[in-house]
This record gives sequence, C-alpha cells and structure tokens, in this order.
Amino acid sequence: MKIEGGFMVIYNKLIIERLEKDNKIRYKAADYEKLKRFYENKVQQIHIVGEYAKKMIENYTEALQFVEDYFQLNYPVFLKKYFKGSRGNEIKRNITPRKFRELFGELSPLQLKIINDQTSQYIVVAAGPGSGKTRTLVHKLASLLLMEDVKHEQLLMLTFSRAAATEFKKRLLKLVGNAANFVEIKTFHSYCFDLLGKVGSLETSGEIVRTCVEMIKNNAVEPNRIAKTVLVIDEAQDMDADEYELVRTLMSINEEMRLIAVGDDDQNIYGFRGSDSKYFASFLAGDKARKYELIENYRSKNNLVRFTNHFVHKIKNRIKKTDIQAISNENGEIKIIKYQSDYMISPLVEDVIENAGTGSSCVLTKSNDEALQVTGQLLRNGIPARLIQSNNDFHLQDLVEIQFFCQVLKEQQQSQTISDENWEQAKRDLKHRFSRSDKLEVCLKVIETFEIVHPRSR
Repeated sequence: MKIEGGFMVIYNKLIIERLEKDNKIRYKAADYEKLKRFYENKVQQIHIVGEYAKKMIENYTEALQFVEDYFQLNYPVFLKKYFKGSRGNEIKRNITPRKFRELFGELSPLQLKIINDQTSQYIVVAAGPGSGKTRTLVHKLASLLLMEDVKHEQLLMLTFSRAAATEFKKRLLKLVGNAANFVEIKTFHSYCFDLLGKVGSLETSGEIVRTCVEMIKNNAVEPNRIAKTVLVIDEAQDMDADEYELVRTLMSINEEMRLIAVGDDDQNIYGFRGSDSKYFASFLAGDKARKYELIENYRSKNNLVRFTNHFVHKIKNRIKKTDIQAISNENGEIKIIKYQSDYMISPLVEDVIENAGTGSSCVLTKSNDEALQVTGQLLRNGIPARLIQSNNDFHLQDLVEIQFFCQVLKEQQQSQTISDENWEQAKRDLKHRFSRSDKLEVCLKVIETFEIVHPRSR
C-alpha cells in the first residue's frame, strides 16, 4: 500500500505457489535460447572491437570505413563483408584465433573428438601407449576452462603421483596462464589429506582415502570443498577399491557432475596393491557414458607395435577393442633370444656392448641384484650405465642441499609467508655454499619447478 499525491493506491497481492516439488527437474536448453543469443552477440562484439583496434594500427582510413559500415550496413551484411569464410566461425568463439589454434591446431582427429565432446556426462578414454594421453588431457582441461566456461573451483583432477600432478600443472600454465594455479590438480592421497586438514606422510597414507570417504559420507567435510562439476582422473586403471569408492562418493554428492576418466587398461601394473581396471571399465555402464579409444602410437616403431598387439589380445576383458596403430612407417629391430643356461648376464652385457653405438638402451631385470651385476659389468667395460632401483627409502628433502635451503628460509621467516627477497637470498646462499656439489643442479631444478607450480605464495 502506498500513498501518492493524496490518492491511496492499492496493489493486488502477488502469490507465487510452487506446484512442482521435484527438485530434479531442470530447465531445458530452449528456455535459455534468448540468453544464449545475447551472449553470442557479446562475444562477436569483442571480436569486432578487436578488429577495429587492429585496423586503427594498420590503416586509419580503413578503420573509419569499418566503423561507418558497422553503423550503416545490415548486421549480417557487415559480418559477411569483414569476416568472410572461416573468420565467420572465429568471431563466435570466446577466445582469440591464435589461442584457438594453440588449443586445437595440432591435435589429431581422435583427440579433437574428445576435446569437443561437451555433452557426455561420463567420458571414458582408453588410451594406448604413446598415444598423446597427457597432451589430450591437458588440452581438455584448457577447453573446459576457456571454451565451456567451467569455473576453476568447480574442476578437480586426480592423479597417482606428484610428478604427474606437477607435469599437468606446468603444461596447463603454458596454455591458460595464471588461471591454472587455481585448478585443483592433486594425487588421491594429497586431496584427501587436504580435505581433512592433515599433513601427509607415508606412515599415515595407507588409510587416508578410506577415512576421507567415511568423513564425506558422515557430512564431516565442508560441502564447498567437495562441490565439483567436473572430475578428471588420470591413469584410471590404477584405482583400487578405496579410490574408486572416493570417486563414487563424489559422484553421488554431485549428481550432475561430469566425469572424464583416462587410462590404459592394458597397463594395470599395480594389481599387487589392489588396483583393478574393472573400476575404470565400470564408468561405461549406463547410457550417459561415451567411450573413446586413443590407439595411435606416436612413440614406437611400426613392427614393435604390431608385435605387442599379439600380446594384448590375450588380456581378458579389455576396454580397447581396436589394435594399436603406429604412426611411424619405419621398422625397428626385434630379437627374441632363448638361453640354455641360467647365466644370462654375461651374454646380455656382451649384446648391449655390441650395440652401444646405436642409441640408448634400457635393461629390465627381475631383481635388484641382477640389475646391479649388469650395471657393474657395463661400467667395467667402459659403457656409461646408471642403476635405477626403487627409491622408497629416499626423499629429496633428505639431500643436505635441500635441508640447507629450508633452514635458511626458516631462519629468515618472520610471518606465515616468505618474501620474494628472502626466497631469492636463500637461493643465492645455496648456490654459494654448494657451488661444487654435483646435486646443486637437481636442487635448483626442484626449486624452479616449485616456483612454477606455486607462484602465488611460498
């Protein structure tokens, strides 16, 4: 009721009654058609302004004609005049043509199909060896952020190693810039430790995923920490029962969440610790799933790929149904040697020495003791060799150089964050103190990687 100019004006009350109680019903795409056209036009306007700025730099007279045509010509006629052919598609995209070429210009048709799939709720990518899996995933992440407008806080990527998480973060930084720093790319264990507000360690990592699942189910985790619209899983064939249950729990909480799982079901090498590719394959159940097979091998020679195809056919319940295809037409050398004696090391070393000038070689042995003997004999014969064994008992933080660097920072620290000045001073002290150390280069590389992945605060 409102008194206006001496008159009493009475408005009829407005009652909004909700008839449909089902929360699962959503608006259809058609309901937003007008809004969609509005934003499409906004995107075109940005490209048009960019074209005007470009003409102002190159030819002032053409720029003035461009403006005059914009206001006088019919809009479709104007677009046809200045954005001919493929440029008509360019101005419909919310990224520059240069960025579009960077994202999609060098991908294979198979990889592009995965990138362009914006409708499948569950995408399962069965990737063969050397098929560009990491490249495809990184470009898919970039496409989600740039082309599909997925907010960084809505995106979660889970991997199985810190090295993989770091590699994905570094590559994504090159594609999308600083926005990559706000995307959660973590290992299963580090994600669970973060959710529970704990510091991770080898001693406590065994049950952390199971504990995290129980906490989520008991509503003991902040909802905003687990509210995601897209979940990406790398090396999905390596999931065990607990990790799979974590994924299923996140899917149940976020009903409309999209899942992108990528892995090679032929490389289930962690079966001894409970991993099983059946969890990976389970995402294909239902009509909301779409399977892609990345079968093009960019790494290996033609005959090696054909040779290994004979072996994978013996694997039961494979996700991939198509043979791996080598991009290279060149053939390598494949030798199968059967020894009559148990003493295989000496003839093996002799064979490696004979072919030492043809490139690098890798020798796989059944035991560390055998690997040690092979390395010793190669070194004795003047062949550069390096022993690679399990490093479960070694951590980079145990290096005296890293401990020195951390101690310098600790002594300088006056707040929760480290200033750029103190950080650079600690690096200078490290270089001065260990200038003759053969581990200095490794330590500096570790610091450089940390700076790339964590640029905001240290």
